[in-house]
Amino acid sequence: MQSRWWQAALLTLVLGPTAWGVVTPAVSSATPAAARLEFVQKCAKEMETAVAANNTTAAARARKDALLPLDPATAPSTAFIGDYSKELVATFSATALNPKAPTALMLNAAIIVCHPQLDFLSNDAVLNAALQSANPGVRYLAAKGLIADLPLLAVQLPVSLIGQQGRRKGLYPLIQETLAKEPSALVVGELHEALIRAIIETKGNGLQLPLNILTASLVKHATAWKTNPPTGEDLLSGTQSLNALADMESAANKVPLSTPQKNDALTATMAYMSYAIQWNQQRSSDPTNDPVDPTVYRLVVAGQKVVENITGVTLKSISPVQKAAEVMLTTNLEIGADAERYADKFKGVTPPQSIAGGEEK
Repeated sequence: MQSRWWQAALLTLVLGPTAWGVVTPAVSSATPAAARLEFVQKCAKEMETAVAANNTTAAARARKDALLPLDPATAPSTAFIGDYSKELVATFSATALNPKAPTALMLNAAIIVCHPQLDFLSNDAVLNAALQSANPGVRYLAAKGLIADLPLLAVQLPVSLIGQQGRRKGLYPLIQETLAKEPSALVVGELHEALIRAIIETKGNGLQLPLNILTASLVKHATAWKTNPPTGEDLLSGTQSLNALADMESAANKVPLSTPQKNDALTATMAYMSYAIQWNQQRSSDPTNDPVDPTVYRLVVAGQKVVENITGVTLKSISPVQKAAEVMLTTNLEIGADAERYADKFKGVTPPQSIAGGEEK
């Protein structure tokens, strides 16, 4: 079973944007550069001292103090965001990327340097390095940061995504390598969404590489569920990926897909849906009377929206209070191997199969 130690550590940290209402940050665009740097280093020292004393509250306070000047509520200027982001990265990146640092200290530092409020041109290199960390928590934070940064980089600095010979690897090839070997479903879900947000933002320009990486990864991870029962994390990751994919193909965005990309996206979507509910039924002690698992229900509904947005086919709705066996029957009749739509609307899509120990549908 995959270790959860890094997730337990992250549960003690605040991952979302820093919101402080009317609190005034200690530094601003009016603060001299030397004083700003002194403040950042003071926060770093306070964080280190707090972690050494196992004082999670004080560590969180130091981290929030360091990030507060970038809070949009304080209306920081663009120039200040760029300068202050560089100071944060220069101060905290070594700790975030140090495998010998205490876990809590490393993760607190990673939250800072991977934070979406940092200037994306100031921390793209550290996100690249963090995504290669041996620590899954750091990789998760890097992937989460890329949801904000990747779309901006795709528009303003595309060379950083593709890469140049003799320089550090581009983020797209690095994401592709990470998705091929990443053991954490939570990291995978964040990376899928980051790719999708970049694809949406570029509005049809330079889409083939990220689309091919995305659809191939979706198929890989979804079809693995046929023989590997999805964990709770897998279900959350799959739902995140499907919700983002549905948005990518919504009427508001409607990213054009080649035939192979469309078929891969649908193959993955239907695999996620079918295998999730098949395992739900098989794991249930009484599937004819037990309601569908709420996490599985949300995943299936997300998948239905993807199918509708890509093909125009509206699948039969399901209810969160339906029994697991009923949802499986409905799902398999709609997208299972014998569904009539594979002859036309789903032509070229590989249908999901029965899981190990299940009956042929």
